[in-house]
Amino acid sequence: SPDETTGTVVQAVSGRVTAHLRRLWGLNNILGDTGEKNRADHRHHAVDALTVACTHPGMTQKLSLYWKDKDNPRVQKPNLPPPWETIRNDAEEAVQAIVVSHRVRKKVSGRLHEGTIYGDTGEEETTRNMTYRYVVTREKIDDKFSTQKLERIRDNTIGRIVRDWANEHGGDPKKAFKNSSYPMLGDHGPEIRKVRLRVKRKIVKQQIETMAKASTGYADLGENHHIAIYRLLTGRIGHDVVSLLEASRRLQRREPIVRRERDDGAQFIMSLSKGDSLQVTEDNKIKIRIVRGINKNGQVTIVDHYDSTPKNTRNSPRPKAIIDKHLGKKISVDPVGRIRPAND
Repeated sequence: SPDETTGTVVQAVSGRVTAHLRRLWGLNNILGDTGEKNRADHRHHAVDALTVACTHPGMTQKLSLYWKDKDNPRVQKPNLPPPWETIRNDAEEAVQAIVVSHRVRKKVSGRLHEGTIYGDTGEEETTRNMTYRYVVTREKIDDKFSTQKLERIRDNTIGRIVRDWANEHGGDPKKAFKNSSYPMLGDHGPEIRKVRLRVKRKIVKQQIETMAKASTGYADLGENHHIAIYRLLTGRIGHDVVSLLEASRRLQRREPIVRRERDDGAQFIMSLSKGDSLQVTEDNKIKIRIVRGINKNGQVTIVDHYDSTPKNTRNSPRPKAIIDKHLGKKISVDPVGRIRPAND
């Protein structure tokens, strides 16, 4: 029926018809060798769009009549030749030139910290290579409770009661606490369903100070908002990973969320957030990669721009490798796939 605004005739094409024509015209194996639609590649949408654009209402009618009476041995399959002879090769060439556009996630919204709350004990332990800080957290006793956790119960009295109870019921917490029965605090006391565990955490740049302050203690930071990459005065590559919490604090203080200047005089190169596009050189070939995640240690998870289920193309280089090894440049890809410098 005609569109009320433009008068253009719009006709829907069913997925069954699209799949049949796509297979008939040899378009399925453009993005894979199985002969089936490759949903792991974002570009399969372009192949579908081409197929729909080439579908005439008469084709749909012929297929519908055939499927309706296909059990009749006298019914012949409709002859549906490709729209032009070279559609397979032309489509492959066009699809290979596609650069998939992704939405960049720069909004300062989401979970600022994880749900587990840790209380700071102020106790530390230093080994030859690392300093650890002891914190405490409350955890439910259930069939997921481990033997190691039995030894980390903060309160000595409660720890002894829980361990004795577990030993009396087979020794394995996964079996002892399986049937929702719990040890008692004394003969007539309440059931012990939760315990406080003493947990050892690494201190990296005073980690306890960089954790999110919660009402009753501290929590691990939530997702990272972006990573800012710099060229230091020494020529080396440096970086700052900015959490969503820190980005929110900068926004509240009306400061720039991305800091292009540092006190040490480092030269700003670029910032990367989820969804940003990178042009990199790998094996002497220029490739387009998409940022999928940023680790607190500075690793940036990137995948090919067309990869919708990143299993084979996932890589996590550090900023130094992105800049110096892969000659990474941040780019902007508009909704129709045109590439421009990001000018970050």
